[in-house]
Amino acid sequence: MAATRNTFTGVLLIMIGLAFLVGQVTNLDFSWTFILMGLGLAFLARALIDKQKGSSVFTGVLLFLLGLAFFGDDMGWEMLGVWEAWPFIPGIVGVAFLAEYVFTVPKKQGLLLTSLILIAVGALFVMAESRYMDWYTVSQILEWWPIVLLIIGVWFLVRKPVKSGE
Repeated sequence: MAATRNTFTGVLLIMIGLAFLVGQVTNLDFSWTFILMGLGLAFLARALIDKQKGSSVFTGVLLFLLGLAFFGDDMGWEMLGVWEAWPFIPGIVGVAFLAEYVFTVPKKQGLLLTSLILIAVGALFVMAESRYMDWYTVSQILEWWPIVLLIIGVWFLVRKPVKSGE
């Protein structure tokens, strides 16, 4: 446990130091987004070492992708025709849940469902902001969200029961 904590702290300090160094030796302004990305990479490094990967993977992916999205927003990157980072946030959280689902044993089905819903909502926001779809269409789609609850309820009723050890 002490080795894991030391590795996590070491990677975190290296990432923050590299971020400040990059800011000093280049014309790239140091930004708080580098701290988010560095924290994310530190959590991902911890997940590689630690046996309980789920929460570290979720946190690492979430922080790194949020930092990257906000860094792109600060730099004026156009991502899929979108100039702002906010439409990507639900999808980023969904990808973090998906990463936790992939790297966690035993698999938690709720994580998969949550990730797919958040990724779908994020995709709707990105399509609306990038003008692939207008906001009226998105609002019409979102009016039918109770159907998702019905489908999930039916799935719970017809799925094969999972044993507690699986």
